[in-house]
Formats: sequence, structure tokens, C-alpha cells
Amino acid sequence: MNRIDWNALDETAQRDALARPTQSRAEELRHGVGQIIAAVRERGDTALRELSAKYDRCTLDVIEVDEAEFAAAEVSLDPVLKAAIHEAAARIALFHRAAAPQPVGVDTAPGVRVERMLRPISRVGLYVPAGSAPLPSTALPADAAAVYERFASAYGPFRDQVAVLAHVPPALVHLCDMLMELKARRAVPWRYIELAVVVVSKLNACAYCVSHHAPVLQIEGLSVEAIAVLPGIDHPELDDVDRLVVEYARVVTEQPGRIRDAIFSRLRQHFNDAQIVEMTLRIALVGFYNRFNDALQIDDGVAVVGRALPGETTHEGVSST
Repeated sequence: MNRIDWNALDETAQRDALARPTQSRAEELRHGVGQIIAAVRERGDTALRELSAKYDRCTLDVIEVDEAEFAAAEVSLDPVLKAAIHEAAARIALFHRAAAPQPVGVDTAPGVRVERMLRPISRVGLYVPAGSAPLPSTALPADAAAVYERFASAYGPFRDQVAVLAHVPPALVHLCDMLMELKARRAVPWRYIELAVVVVSKLNACAYCVSHHAPVLQIEGLSVEAIAVLPGIDHPELDDVDRLVVEYARVVTEQPGRIRDAIFSRLRQHFNDAQIVEMTLRIALVGFYNRFNDALQIDDGVAVVGRALPGETTHEGVSST
């Protein structure tokens, strides 16, 4: 482990310490990818089957996924996850339609016209970031791999996050198992859990967490406009209990050492002690995940829309439009 004395570094050295790791294996990777592309071009589906057996450890009789398999996969999805996927897809499409470049034509001189013309390309490669050190479930012991896959498929769209957490299997198993059990129990109404998660994530400016949890909060009954106000409370959709949860999430995040008995008295009017403890646990745990995601640069692309929803404001009141 490379230990760094932050206070001993000058500004340049601090910047260098925070820089993303360089891809020292770039040439080796480029050569390997080139061989894969050449093999597929030369031998087509035969090469695809061989590569699937080599890298994915599976034997494919048929490469194309048929309609029945798509239908079965869709039916197996948790309805909450399915709704979150549709919501995320709609937001991504909305953003990219608005951000699509437009053709430009300018008459720069008499008889001289300069244009930028956009033409679609026949093929495109898609890179989905998964943090600085993703790990597939196939590299884990069977018990940890089972938790990994169950969490990534049933709990929510967090495969990129769990792929990084997988480097520490005990943390993966215990954290993910705990979150799945708490969600199954729902001892605290899920609206308040998701409300606290989004509030804390906005306070910590974790775009990844906001963009993944805001759609779930919509399912729990809050509109996009109400979510945009958070961590403020000035919206008619937020009732007195919602406002209390927001207040408690803020004070646990910003001033945990200065919480007074009065707020606990108010909380006990709506929650029992076990629920208050669980809510406090979830609020504190969100802070961990916010920092974990940001420090390790976990971002699957969905978080882009979390930073710039039309008409949304940050917790400092600055419009993102």
C-alpha cells in the first residue's frame, strides 16, 4: 500500500495524487482487443462461441437471444427495479435529445459557406465506466458471488458499484445482505428511507446516488418537482412527517454531535425506537456510499442526468438550467 502524507504535499503533488491511474497496460490491451476483432471478422460466429467459452465460461448453441428469453427475463424483474430502469432510460433519452448537436451553416464571405454536417456512423463502441477497479462475480467464492448477483439484479441497478465492493468480499456479503434484508422487512416505510437517501446524497453532491434513488422516490409518491426541491422542504407534496425526516437526515449528516432531545421527541410521535435507529443507520450508511462511489469514481453513466435535470436546483439554490 502506498501511504501519502497529504499535509506534506504541495498543490501539484496533491493534484497528482488524486489523478486517475494511468492505463499502463494500454498497448497490451489494444493488442488483445485487436486479436479478438480480427478473429471475429475472419471466423464470425465460430470465433464468438470460442471467445464466450474462453472468457465467459459458457457454451452457446445459439448466439441470438430470442423473444421468449427476453419476455422471461422481463417477467423475472422486480417491478420496482423495472420501473426504475424505465425512469432512468426516459431521463437519459430526454437529456441526450436536448443535447444533440445541430448542423451549422455560416456564410463567411460572399459566395463562401462553411457548414458542419452531421452524419450517422454505421458502428459505435459503447464504454460504460464501472469505477477504477471493477471485479466480476465469477472471480468470487460461490457464496459471495450469489450475494453479488442477487444484489445486482434484485435490489437495484447497482452492478457497477457492487463490482468494486467485490474486492472486499466480507464487506460485499455483509453490507449487501443487510441492505436486502432491511428492504425485505420494510420496518420503516420505504418512502422515508428513499427520502433520507436522496437528501443525504444531495447534501454530499453524489450524483450517482441521486440519479439512482430519485426514480425510486418517485415510485414512492413524490414528483420530479418535489424531488428537485430537496433537501429543501418547501413543496406541497411534502407532509409534516416528510419534512421531519428531511430535517433529521440533514442534522445527522451535518451536525451529528449537536442533535437535541427535542427532535427525538418529535420523531417518536411517528416512529418507534427501532425505526429511529434503523433510519439513523441508513442515513449514516448513505454518507459512506456517497464517499465510496465518488472516491472510486463509480459511475455507470446514469448519474449524468442527476447533475442537470431541466429546472432542478441544487441544495445551494443554484439552478442547473
